[in-house]
Amino acid sequence: MMIKKALDMGAVDTLLISEGMRKNSVNLKCDSCGHEWNISLTRSQELPHCSQCDTKNDAITELSSISLIDELSGLAGKGNSELSFISTDTEEGSQLMEGFGGLAAILRYPVM
Repeated sequence: MMIKKALDMGAVDTLLISEGMRKNSVNLKCDSCGHEWNISLTRSQELPHCSQCDTKNDAITELSSISLIDELSGLAGKGNSELSFISTDTEEGSQLMEGFGGLAAILRYPVM
């Protein structure tokens, strides 16, 4: 995720988070091939297939799960980034949720 990368680099001045954001950052492991990866999922989404061996979700183990808001807030604190929670009751807030998946960042400098 580009926002996580920018937060790790300290490039984010302000992190915009929709109040409608309900995703978790989930670490997964494929029991068949051992591949581990991180993905953002809502609680209602099924576990994905392994991107390495295409094993179905019966062989996928959830190693850990944390609220995406908690994870990003922690990263923002480390980089002295401001947090702004945007209501979905406004047109702009609705656009943030629908058009940008509920996350956006104002950067201090360009990130490649």
